[in-house]
Amino acid sequence: MSSDLEKKNNAESENAESSEKFRDTSFKKTNDRNMILKLINDKLLNIKLEIQLPLVQPKFAKIVKVSEDGLTVQFYEFIPPKGLLLLSSFLNGYYSEIGVRVENSIQQNLFLCHPTFLRIASQKRIEERFIIEDAEVIYINKVRISKVDLDFRGKNIPVSYKIVFEQFQTECSHLGDRVIVNSFSDSDDIYDYVFKTKKTVFVENVKDQSSFENEIARDEFVNLKEFYSKNFQKEQTTLLRKETIGWIVSPILAQNAAGNWMPIGYIEVLSKNPLSLDVLMEVKEISLNIVSKLRDMNVFEVAAKHRILDISRSGLRVEIKDKKLMDIILHRQMMNFDIIIKFQAPITVQGLIRSTKMMEDGSMQVGIRIQGENNRQNQMSRFYHYIKELSIKNAKDDQKEKN
Repeated sequence: MSSDLEKKNNAESENAESSEKFRDTSFKKTNDRNMILKLINDKLLNIKLEIQLPLVQPKFAKIVKVSEDGLTVQFYEFIPPKGLLLLSSFLNGYYSEIGVRVENSIQQNLFLCHPTFLRIASQKRIEERFIIEDAEVIYINKVRISKVDLDFRGKNIPVSYKIVFEQFQTECSHLGDRVIVNSFSDSDDIYDYVFKTKKTVFVENVKDQSSFENEIARDEFVNLKEFYSKNFQKEQTTLLRKETIGWIVSPILAQNAAGNWMPIGYIEVLSKNPLSLDVLMEVKEISLNIVSKLRDMNVFEVAAKHRILDISRSGLRVEIKDKKLMDIILHRQMMNFDIIIKFQAPITVQGLIRSTKMMEDGSMQVGIRIQGENNRQNQMSRFYHYIKELSIKNAKDDQKEKN
């Protein structure tokens, strides 16, 4: 009998996955009934659980008893239909989901349920999340999202990228006697090393051997003396013969869907005079502008407000109602937007789309992890200050409830 029940639970659990589609979250899952009952009894008894349904207003439940018959679950302002439901909470800080099968009503809002599976996120959520009740206090707007992802095919890039590279090559010709903005090619030379390591070649003065070593920041710069090894003197002489005194080769880096920085090209500056660190910083800034230009070539923008449902230090969950934007979000990984805190200037950020969830009213809930900000100073410090204020308020509210 128990074997038949376990088979049924296994089959049902395959159909009881959350309607929320996680992009990069992995779970550890068990269908072992005894293990599930023990974990619930030890860790999740009398804890508020969110019911994972496509409802605009969240509904909650609480497991009040664990027995051989199953789970006695108390539902708040919600009458569960018979069949499968998904309950979620945190188990020792890890996001967890319990699949339950609603059997029958015991009395009023108490129902007998059988657990079918339990799954726990592989990564721990260490940040406090805050529910946003007032949609006018904080929200997002000016959502900008590319209709196509940046192409990361290694050294072969689309022709449209090369056109942008040529435009920037003309614009930054003032940096040296010769400036090259190009894609990487198949070779075994220094350019291939820059491609593989994502490090920068920076030689302030070719006549000074110490300029080739960059001992201060080995993680960022290529040590050319080590790279050329026995051929170092020959390469130095070749540069001097070409009247090259200052030399920079800086990779153009863009983030892929997983948040990793990938090279899509490089900027090379050759000068008959020494090159300062200021020139290198300008090269780095131009690299960022190139990536922004590539992303903006096919951008879809929605200026309207979008409600923030909950928020943490590193991310937020928002409600999207624009149908075209919803369709693009389903096929994209990154988006830029402004966070608006009442009576403050906008905070412009880039976000990684982690999850999507369709709701019964036709809207979409989108989980976003904040990846970075634009170059305006102190933007994120204002955001972190707001999160800190929410934390203080929550702590005071919790203390009032205890008293």
